[in-house]
Amino acid sequence: MHHTCHDCGYDLTGLPPQGECPECGTRYDIHSIYRATQAHEPAFVKHVKWVALTAFTVMVLVCGGALSIQSDRPLGVVALTLIIAGVSGFGAFTYWWVMRQERQGAD
Repeated sequence: MHHTCHDCGYDLTGLPPQGECPECGTRYDIHSIYRATQAHEPAFVKHVKWVALTAFTVMVLVCGGALSIQSDRPLGVVALTLIIAGVSGFGAFTYWWVMRQERQGAD
C-alpha cells in the first residue's frame, strides 16, 4: 500500500507505521484513518469543511431571522435559531482550531 505525508507528499512506504516525515518533520500515523484520508485529499478540501460549516451557520441565521419576522412567536424562533447556529458555528470553529493546531504542531 502506498502512503504519503499529508503535508509535503513524501512517500512513506517502507517507514515505520508511526513517526516523523523525513522530508518535512510532520508526525504521521499510517494506521490512522484520519491521516490516511488526509493524505489523499486535495489541499482545498481541508478548508472546504469548515467553510461549509460556517456558510451553514450564516444560512441558519438568515433564515431564522426571516422566519422570526413573520412568526407569531418571534422569540422562540430566534432562540431556536441561535441554538442551531451556535452549535454549527462552534463545530466550524472547533474544526478550524484543530486544523490550525495540527499545522503548528507540524512546524
